Amino acid sequence: MGSSDETASHSINVASTHAVVPNSKNDSILVGMRDGITGKFYLTPRKEAVVSVFDSNFLVGDGIWTLDANEMGEEPHVHIRLVVSRGLKSTPYQNPHVNIGLPLIVIIPEVKAIDPASKVRGLRLATTWVRRGPPDVKDEQWNHISKATDVQACISANVMNVDEALMLDLRGFVKTCNSVNFFIIRGDEVWAPTKDNQMQGITRQKTIEVCRANGITVRELDFSLTEVYGADEAFCTGTFPSQLHVVEVDGRQIGDGKRGVITERIQQLYAELVIQDVSRSRDEITAEVEATRDLRNFKSKL
Repeated sequence: MGSSDETASHSINVASTHAVVPNSKNDSILVGMRDGITGKFYLTPRKEAVVSVFDSNFLVGDGIWTLDANEMGEEPHVHIRLVVSRGLKSTPYQNPHVNIGLPLIVIIPEVKAIDPASKVRGLRLATTWVRRGPPDVKDEQWNHISKATDVQACISANVMNVDEALMLDLRGFVKTCNSVNFFIIRGDEVWAPTKDNQMQGITRQKTIEVCRANGITVRELDFSLTEVYGADEAFCTGTFPSQLHVVEVDGRQIGDGKRGVITERIQQLYAELVIQDVSRSRDEITAEVEATRDLRNFKSKL
């Protein structure tokens, strides 16, 4: 959450799941922050956005990020990361008893459109040695800041020269990728790993809902790498890429190595859902603005 000389308008060499089209608007976008001591909320240029070295997120990774979908209005390709830290500490120590003040809130908006080439090329995955742990170690269903496991898996994907690392649980069942959720298609059924041991992605859940609403069978179950290798199609989901098809896992081609018919249909259905959601959000935001304006006009006449 600290400042950086790099901005999102610059091209960054990342995996296809997060490859973006550079946008100069991000250079002038303001970051929203709530001070944990004063409780004051303020906006600051992204290059000047900093947090204390005594912040809980910085010291011990004690914080969470976006728990629900953000309602969007007119601007296309807006991505908002909402981060909440437990706040400042009086000394570098993990116990919340040494925390002082209120939780820190940071809102990071960006205009990010995925590179169209990613949707054409598809994803190459490889299984990593890093496993998803059980909830009594660290509950992976939380959107917590502590990402050491995911970063380890991401680094292993870099070493293997693939886009994402495919992660298994301790029993050897397929669970998720390091930054996106994973699905396969066998026959006319979509298979999703169970919710256990993986992040509860908003796009993952919306994809399941849109499939079921349109007559596409979705099964949430445990399955192995053998069933992945024999899948007809596979795709990943995430807030930023929506759905991206998978062409290869562990050097094995998935299906015919191209985006499948069912994956393409899911992408189309999801895109329609997003358009509807944006339209609804725009109407709700407009109604709220008009209601606020009417209230101010009423008060001015009193």
